[in-house]
Amino acid sequence: MNRFSFAGLILLCCQVAHAEVTDRLAYSYYIARAQPGTALSVTLSKASPIHENGHIFHAETKWYVNWKFWWTVKPDGSCRMSRVDVDVDSRIKLPSLTDATENQDKQFHRYLFALQAHELGHVSFGKQAAQDIERGILNLPEMGSCTELENAANRLGNQILDQYRAREIQYDVSTGHGRTQGARLD
Repeated sequence: MNRFSFAGLILLCCQVAHAEVTDRLAYSYYIARAQPGTALSVTLSKASPIHENGHIFHAETKWYVNWKFWWTVKPDGSCRMSRVDVDVDSRIKLPSLTDATENQDKQFHRYLFALQAHELGHVSFGKQAAQDIERGILNLPEMGSCTELENAANRLGNQILDQYRAREIQYDVSTGHGRTQGARLD
């Protein structure tokens, strides 16, 4: 074995796997104009652009998880993960109230605080999914081909996303979309 090949084998044998999760969170707001004598719940519902399955919501969170991975190929053609990068982008949309009386403003901020806390719970599902995807893909066993490893990694990532989407639905059911967490207007 020549020196170059020997050094290459050491690199393949002993390369340390690397993983990284990057998360970003962005907020956007829609304007709701308070009117004297109109309940805040009505004002927010009229202003809300968030409509889903015939329901109007005052806030929403969307998260997107993307992953990239690299592998090391052994001389026999088998592959092992060497690096995984996972990004999660979360976006929260909340109401912003204008023209409010002092009482309306006080009530709105109490509601907004609880509503934001609920939405941050949704963000945590995206972050947890990203972390599980990163760990899961990085820890996949060596496989006979890179195509087999790539397919297994993507299948695992999508299975994890499906699990977290189901947990997120249950989160909304168990909290009444935040009502049990204080996100309700009287």
